[in-house]
Amino acid sequence: MGSGSERNLPCHCGSNKKYKKCCLLKEKQEFSHIENPNNVPPEVVNYFMKVGAERKAKENIGIYINYVKPVIWQDKKVWAIGSRVYHSRPTNETFHQFIIDILRLTLGQKWWEEGMALPFKERHFILQCYVKFGEWLTRESVEREMINKNVWGAKPDGWCKSLLSLAFDICSLIHTGQLPQKLLERLRDKNEYQGVRYEIAIAAIFARLGCSIKFLDETEKLTIKHCEFIATHQETGNEIAVEAKSRHRAGVLHTVGVKNEYKLLKGDVEKLLNRALKQNPKDKPFMIFIDINSPLTSEDPTSKKWFNDVSKMINKQGTSTPENPDPHNGVFFTNYSYHYQKEQEAEQGEFLQVIPLYSKFPLPNAKFIELLYAALKYYGRVPNIDVDDELN
Repeated sequence: MGSGSERNLPCHCGSNKKYKKCCLLKEKQEFSHIENPNNVPPEVVNYFMKVGAERKAKENIGIYINYVKPVIWQDKKVWAIGSRVYHSRPTNETFHQFIIDILRLTLGQKWWEEGMALPFKERHFILQCYVKFGEWLTRESVEREMINKNVWGAKPDGWCKSLLSLAFDICSLIHTGQLPQKLLERLRDKNEYQGVRYEIAIAAIFARLGCSIKFLDETEKLTIKHCEFIATHQETGNEIAVEAKSRHRAGVLHTVGVKNEYKLLKGDVEKLLNRALKQNPKDKPFMIFIDINSPLTSEDPTSKKWFNDVSKMINKQGTSTPENPDPHNGVFFTNYSYHYQKEQEAEQGEFLQVIPLYSKFPLPNAKFIELLYAALKYYGRVPNIDVDDELN
């Protein structure tokens, strides 16, 4: 089971074709000029062309860290995440199944078993997603496509995408050695879940872009403005303070109250933005991420109420000038709310970015904004790194 390799996902260029039928063909040509002075066998050259194309495909969706493909040893699959090797895994286990199991192991057997003993409606949202993921695997209405003779793929529903995106975020932080225990403690707490879940999402995005991440501990928060973390992009040297906040909605993700369908659509996040601005350390570039937490639909984001509400809020603030630069380097309003879709096919997340013309602390290298844009656009897309596409 799986949702296929990145070759079977929609192409990043927006053509609505599968990647393998679109830009993959062009990108393979980028590696076709490999010199072969020693007459290396064609299959070896083809292998390196394939590896290069796969790396390019992941970079196109904001993944620059190296996930190692598993190996088969003594008739079992062996994976590696970070500094740990996981052996004796089932040979037919896909990357998606593996990272979901790593999420379960990371949260702890005792917490997991105690939570699963509760009635479904009282369980933590993560545990609800896990149960629904098991049901999705056997649901007859799921439209499956064979990726190869052993693996089928299908588009995930809201429960599955919520679980899979969290598992990928957690594994990305583990893989880069940047998952503090404090985050896990908060993740296990239903009252803390929504806020820390979004912090983890943004931290994982930066980690996958090749950033080292320094989460501020309690001592540092007394001397430094309380942003979530400091990210340093290893390639460009950009150091960025990051603040992440998520809009809580009544009756959603363990927040008390009753859902109001109209209020769910609003982009009423001005208070969150003002609070986020106060977390600016004021000595380095600063970025703010705010999740709208509004139901996802297939319609154009620019026609949605939350988008228009946020646009009006930003327009009221005016434009930065060289004499009066903005205190931040970008505000990114995301909507990664697969949890509303439940058994429905999950829509791709959406976002609105606001980049000032002038910032108090400009980024020394503007390339990072381009990388971040791709990562935000394709957030929630998890490549199945070990699946070879054997069918046309």
